[in-house]
Amino acid sequence: MKEQIEQVYIKWEVAGRQLLALSFNRSGSLNRAGDGSEEHAAYFFMGRADTPVFEAFMEQVDESLFEMAGRYTLPEPKGEIARLTLAFSGPELDTGFEFTYGTHSAGPAQEVVELLELALNLTQQWWEGQLHQRLSKQNKKKQT
Repeated sequence: MKEQIEQVYIKWEVAGRQLLALSFNRSGSLNRAGDGSEEHAAYFFMGRADTPVFEAFMEQVDESLFEMAGRYTLPEPKGEIARLTLAFSGPELDTGFEFTYGTHSAGPAQEVVELLELALNLTQQWWEGQLHQRLSKQNKKKQT
């Protein structure tokens, strides 16, 4: 199934607020909004990374993970309601995960959390560079 995947999409929402949206595809396109914090949730950047994000990510995806694909609402949520989505798509493929849980209770499956962390790590340097450029431009405008 992995060879059919062309795009990966990740979204994390807490209390209805999108704190992270991330997508990357086989052709090298990379989009990221937010970093998981309220502070940077509104920043959206599109482009290409200097490193092959899609390939590095897919190397770590175990084929058996797809057997667990589905939507899960975890019982007895404590804290704010959070939703984590991890989707994989291709020409004849749409699959993935959606976990709804409380911010102070059990969360998504460890395998999915590890993939989220991997995606963040693979795109972090690119994200920080884009954010730095944006904030520098904003500071220059304020000074004039």
